Amino acid sequence: LVYMYVSSGLSFIHPPLCSQPVAIVRVVLACVCTVVLVFQTLTLKLHLFFPKGANLTSYRGDTEPVFLDANSPFYLHHTISTSCEWILALLIFAYYLTIVEEFRKSSLTLPVITINPEYVLHIEKR
Repeated sequence: LVYMYVSSGLSFIHPPLCSQPVAIVRVVLACVCTVVLVFQTLTLKLHLFFPKGANLTSYRGDTEPVFLDANSPFYLHHTISTSCEWILALLIFAYYLTIVEEFRKSSLTLPVITINPEYVLHIEKR
């Protein structure tokens, strides 16, 4: 998220590489990612969407993968937290797709390395 916000800010500072609509999309994606991350963190840390009176020790989602069926009391919590993870990942991929415009407007050339023979150490062969 720090990279997303810094890069979004630089999009407004250096506009020749990035158009205004793309810069706005970047800010929106960064803000939505923040909201999703905060919501997912609150869901996991505050045990949101757990049924009242549920035994937290019977839910082993923190130590090993758990495959829950729809009848499990922890199914809603698991589905919401997992969905947040996937949404966050897809939003980050979408953010990286906005960089394509900058790559189209820029080019990269390989550096040229020149060795000056007068500065090369001569080693005698034995």
